Amino acid sequence: SDDKLVMIHNAATGEKIRTLTGHVDTVASVAFSLDGMRIVSGSWDTNVNIWDAKSGVKVRTLRGQWGKVWSVAISPDGNIVSGSSECLVKIWNGTAEEHTRHPHQSDIGKLQFSDYGGQGITG
Repeated sequence: SDDKLVMIHNAATGEKIRTLTGHVDTVASVAFSLDGMRIVSGSWDTNVNIWDAKSGVKVRTLRGQWGKVWSVAISPDGNIVSGSSECLVKIWNGTAEEHTRHPHQSDIGKLQFSDYGGQGITG
């Protein structure tokens, strides 16, 4: 959202549960881990934030994207993936800030994993 916020809502009632602050530009993408314990958010501020879903505390900021982060996802095994305007998909190790880079020919707008792992798609 352009207000730079991540908001957690009750899925049944729509009631806002918590607001997460920590980005300094538009938040373009958010994702839950499969176990519901972590949230990741990607922003035009070039950062990927990792949040504790229960407390709302920011656990870590992943830096290393040079362009606006358009999309984030968490793989079934806990790796965080980000796609940006620098035409790269980055796969961040779930426990460290190490990443691998996979080039695209244009901005990365969407990332998703199969529920059973093993495969991811980008576009």
